Amino acid sequence: MSREPSASSSPLQVAASRAVKLGRGVLAALWIYQGVIPKLLGPHTDELTMNLALGASNAAARQISMIAGVTEIVIGVCVQFLGAAFNPVTINVAMAGLAWIVLLLEPKLR
Repeated sequence: MSREPSASSSPLQVAASRAVKLGRGVLAALWIYQGVIPKLLGPHTDELTMNLALGASNAAARQISMIAGVTEIVIGVCVQFLGAAFNPVTINVAMAGLAWIVLLLEPKLR
């Protein structure tokens, strides 16, 4: 089943399809931006402060920020190329990423 409007689609269907594509693109761009700019290229002081407030060391805070940034980029790519923001694939990828973060950092935070 294709989500592209056919030649016989009404103007409303064409406009709705374009709006969905635009919305998906903007949402993906926001996820990717938030993964790259404040987490991977910085990391931003506020990002590190939040991680330090969790009890992480400076090194662990930077690592948490980097992992979160990569996870956000993956979510953004999934949103753009898998067709929907909240489908089972993107949710499972996010859950797997969060579980991986916990498994990596939990022993270091004790």
